[in-house]
Amino acid sequence: PESAAIITTYKCTAHCKDCCFDCSPQESDTLTLEEIKLFIDEISKMNSIKSIVWTGGECSTLGKKLSEGIAYAKSKGKVSRIVSNASWSKGIEKDKKYLSKLKENGLIEINVSTGDNHQQFVPIEKVLSVIEAAVSIGLRALISIEKTKFSKFTIETLKANSTYKRIKKNDKEGLLSILSASWVSFNNDSSYEYDEESFIEKKDGCNSLYNTIALSPEKDVLSCCGITVRYIPEMTLGKLSQDSVTVSEMYNRQKFDFMKQWLFAEGPLDILSQVFEWDNTIKIPKFVHPCQACAYIFQSPEIIKVIENNYTSILESVTKKFYQKINFKSTFREKLNAQVDLES
Repeated sequence: PESAAIITTYKCTAHCKDCCFDCSPQESDTLTLEEIKLFIDEISKMNSIKSIVWTGGECSTLGKKLSEGIAYAKSKGKVSRIVSNASWSKGIEKDKKYLSKLKENGLIEINVSTGDNHQQFVPIEKVLSVIEAAVSIGLRALISIEKTKFSKFTIETLKANSTYKRIKKNDKEGLLSILSASWVSFNNDSSYEYDEESFIEKKDGCNSLYNTIALSPEKDVLSCCGITVRYIPEMTLGKLSQDSVTVSEMYNRQKFDFMKQWLFAEGPLDILSQVFEWDNTIKIPKFVHPCQACAYIFQSPEIIKVIENNYTSILESVTKKFYQKINFKSTFREKLNAQVDLES
């Protein structure tokens, strides 16, 4: 794995209707600093991991624990990125002071989420204050905007904002970027419409599996930190503990999991296409996010049954593709590291 994710808490200052992790101010599950340090110690035994993503919930609700955790990660040679909603903003100067401390401790980037749902709780002014503070002290900054067919706040809305224009104009180092990400619902009583271009069609292997290892507030070690991970029990590898299986052992055990091999090698859309070939009575909906398709597979007993009845016919070819991709990524990484060493 190249990165780790720490889902610090399910407590959040916002209560977005369709939060992928079901976070809210009422949630109480939060990692302790001791648990965070134990996880960092464990992943530090895996030399390939260079960075940690701190997310939630709202990771800033950890207070000093967040800063201390990021500093501890730095002491172990890991840089950090945080994902936040910017609700903690108290004006540009205080935001700069807060982020400067985190940067000193090892933070290299901040991602801020916004859009129609988030702005019911956190105004765009707070988001832009945090972003301006980050860029002004040399931190990379990303604004992620919720997207549905009828979103009122869009990339175009942001680009028309006078404060954003000023920040972008002053961003001489190109530290600021924006993206639009589909906002999806996992509740039966919610649904969204999307432009046709939002539906994913590209069939590609999942590059989060085996590349990332994550820790949840319940101390579950997870195969990935995708938006549907709470809906897929099979992505839980075990509990973080000083006295049981190590995180490295948990990670390595999953290499023999056929479904994860298949997801890594070909991705959920290819899996669903193959399932349809085996049984054309299976209905395959459209998806706007690959994690949606992944959850759909694991939550559909009829799909799992079809796979169980037929997977031996493709076992050899999938396993071959799995190891080919691992070898390709390994070779690419070695050449990239060699090039970096040569340039330095």
